[in-house]
Amino acid sequence: MEYFYSILKQMDEQLAALIKEGKLNYSDKLAILGLDEHSFAIRTLLENRGYRVECYISEKEERRERVRRSVKHALSHYFNKTDSYIRIFSVDEWIRGIDENWIILYASEDCADEIKKIVNTTDIPRDKIYCLYDWGNTGCRKKTEKLKRITMDELKMIEKDILFYFDQFCVKNNLRYWLSGGSMLGAIRHKGFIPWDDDIDVFMPDVDYERFLELFRENDKLMCQIVDDENDVWGHYKFARLADKSTLLVEKYPFYNHFVGANVEILPIVGLPKDEEERTAYIRRYEKINARRREVFFKCSGDMDKFRKICNAEQSSFDTYRFDDSEFVGVLGTGYYEKDCTTRLVYENTLRMPFEDIMVNIPQGYQEYLDNLYGKGWEEWPPEEKRTLAHNIEAYWL
Repeated sequence: MEYFYSILKQMDEQLAALIKEGKLNYSDKLAILGLDEHSFAIRTLLENRGYRVECYISEKEERRERVRRSVKHALSHYFNKTDSYIRIFSVDEWIRGIDENWIILYASEDCADEIKKIVNTTDIPRDKIYCLYDWGNTGCRKKTEKLKRITMDELKMIEKDILFYFDQFCVKNNLRYWLSGGSMLGAIRHKGFIPWDDDIDVFMPDVDYERFLELFRENDKLMCQIVDDENDVWGHYKFARLADKSTLLVEKYPFYNHFVGANVEILPIVGLPKDEEERTAYIRRYEKINARRREVFFKCSGDMDKFRKICNAEQSSFDTYRFDDSEFVGVLGTGYYEKDCTTRLVYENTLRMPFEDIMVNIPQGYQEYLDNLYGKGWEEWPPEEKRTLAHNIEAYWL
């Protein structure tokens, strides 16, 4: 199964096609429609190829003012002159200074208002406004257009069945594991899924995780998908997914998609330095590596082959701290960093607790873990407006 689909690379390939066809030249004045992450990504792609962007154009007044305020704040701290940033206009503001050499690009899904107004009020024809990514004909849409959508209740049932299999496998092979993050919170506060959650995460001590990967064998129903530096961008960390082979789960991010099966994520817990300053420095070093990986991804215009080559050349190894030999332990791959780090005593003993209609493992020290991760008061339900899904996913039957 294809794991990684780079939207950023598709945008860059469309840009390369425009250049090859002679539709984009260095002498052209370039404007980008929209003020979202895809608009800003176009600027990066253009600058990677040596082009200069003159301005952004947006009809969304509130968004324009918000971005302008951010720019003014940045100017006062980081820039020495006003031509160090890209100007932002409404269509009417932009029209006052245009001439015939403008080329307009966009990749945002919602640019209809800007396009209509430009075509109706200027001499720029519609075919001079170029789209770098067709959201109605994406790689995700092509993969899923003939598949039946899995409902949220069905997805939860699939994930719970995988968890049951995983639990029985660990019991049989004497492997330690516990629910983690929102799954642990759900088991304690809701006796199952958090009602507005849609996934299950577990973690295992590093030695048990490694042993699981050695022992598990793919069967007719389940496969193990390894996530590592070869097929992920946002994190320098290895973890696994125990995935249902009869399903396709699309994880949708702004600049890439993951194609996996409906799954339970398995994260290794590793040791951390005992000294607090050393521990903080260790975690910060990991954060810096991840920040650098994101930077490289954009510098490579979303090309994963180039990304891997650069990251492999730059990658420095971490000192090894093992779970069973450390006073402090944590999971580095979740993005919570220090919040996901506790004393190892949290996991000294294991409780069996209900999760929906099955029994699962929870660390006896769950209070310390959840206090650290979510803050005091996690026992109470959040306000209605905060009961939202944290993930942008779609699931299908194969």
